[in-house]
Amino acid sequence: MTSLTESELTYEKMKPWRDLLCALIQQAVEDAKGYKVFKRDDDTHESKRNYESARAFINSKFFMELTTILGLPGSKIIKKLIR
Repeated sequence: MTSLTESELTYEKMKPWRDLLCALIQQAVEDAKGYKVFKRDDDTHESKRNYESARAFINSKFFMELTTILGLPGSKIIKKLIR
């Protein structure tokens, strides 16, 4: 039986949070690619609101700090969205 080191144990405890934050970033990237126009105005409005809030999140200082902590390439994500 192998015992986990303290850092491995901490990583295991934080994994659900890391997964959640990574999913949040992935959704923001998808939303920031653009919004869609739907037949229903409410759906178009919601899509546009998601786009605008995703862009605000990705352009925030918090996004860069979060990606740094998670070991993700924050500036590459932003550059890819700009293209």
